[in-house]
Amino acid sequence: MGSRRAKEYGRMDVYGARILEILPQDVPLSYIGRTHRSSPAEGVSNAHKLEQKRIISESLTRKN
Repeated sequence: MGSRRAKEYGRMDVYGARILEILPQDVPLSYIGRTHRSSPAEGVSNAHKLEQKRIISESLTRKN
């Protein structure tokens, strides 16, 4: 179930190689998200909210 779950969550290590195959060379690719953990969720509501806020903020402001 572990590998199936990883695919369901779309982790970069599962799809990154394929994305790089089809992405034009001049378009940069970077990952913004949670670091790999055994659990699919933070487990604590406040920690989850902080992590989501960080991901959204970084994705809207990052310059590659």
